[in-house]
Amino acid sequence: MVLFVDGEAKSDSTFLDFDKLTKLHQISSKFAGENARELFPRDKYLYVGEHEMVAVTQDDLNIEFIGSEDATTCHIIILREKNLLSCGVVHIGTQNMKFYSQNSAF
Repeated sequence: MVLFVDGEAKSDSTFLDFDKLTKLHQISSKFAGENARELFPRDKYLYVGEHEMVAVTQDDLNIEFIGSEDATTCHIIILREKNLLSCGVVHIGTQNMKFYSQNSAF
């Protein structure tokens, strides 16, 4: 799998050097500086807890926000597919975790 940042393919060594990715650094800093937003049931949010994953498309009228928290020793991965306007969130909490789809484990 290739990682693209600002439309450019990045190698592992480039990605690890965060200082060279100035636009990503600027966007990340701006996001980190924003105030937290309190959500209410009318906001149509989906919370992804540890050991959970979700994928949604833009035409899902029941979900406006997807979020997770408390990743002290975990990883939260957010994937966005621009052509199909879909998004996935995974909250990984242990190296032995397996994800199951309807057809297989991966």
